[in-house]
Amino acid sequence: MEPGTAATLRAVGTARPQAEDLVQVFNELSAARYADDAPTDLIPVQISARRVLPLSSPDISARDAFLAVEMLADRGVSAAGRPEMLVDWPLQFAKSLLKTACLC
Repeated sequence: MEPGTAATLRAVGTARPQAEDLVQVFNELSAARYADDAPTDLIPVQISARRVLPLSSPDISARDAFLAVEMLADRGVSAAGRPEMLVDWPLQFAKSLLKTACLC
């Protein structure tokens, strides 16, 4: 089984997917998106990201929460040459916004 297929099965098939599997699936699918099928390409990511954000469980880390929200919000087609998503990027981006806001 290819690593991407295994990550997709783990991400979609578990109650609480790992952030690393979610990012791997996102990166593999987003590289192959075209405008006409972009909404359906990310269905595995959408399913998995919703499972990362439990409705009543306070034990989610800030990193995983920011990552899942970013995955749910991304519905566009990426520009060519965009760097791959990293597990810590959404949280680091939020922290950089906070630092910028505090300097004003």
